[in-house]
Amino acid sequence: MPSPCCAKSPMKISFTNQYFSDFRHLSRDEKDAVMATLDLFRDDPLHASLFNHALEGRLKGQRAIAVDDDLRIVFRAHGGDHAEVTLIAVGPHQRVYRR
Repeated sequence: MPSPCCAKSPMKISFTNQYFSDFRHLSRDEKDAVMATLDLFRDDPLHASLFNHALEGRLKGQRAIAVDDDLRIVFRAHGGDHAEVTLIAVGPHQRVYRR
């Protein structure tokens, strides 16, 4: 299985077991889209196309970015500058926000 992102920027990314489990169940095209999104996220975490936003309710303290119209990556940023993040979940909008 290819690495879920590429190591080319100073952003430190860690992954939860849930994220790896979610990623494994994505289609090849979805995996490619996630990897491209993570490349952009590493280069510019606040790029407008990512729709980087804070989550509310029981997911308060976590953030999400958009891979496409339906796929989301849920993460927790450690510090305000996104220098270190933990990827928590990836998948369709309804499934990742339902957890």
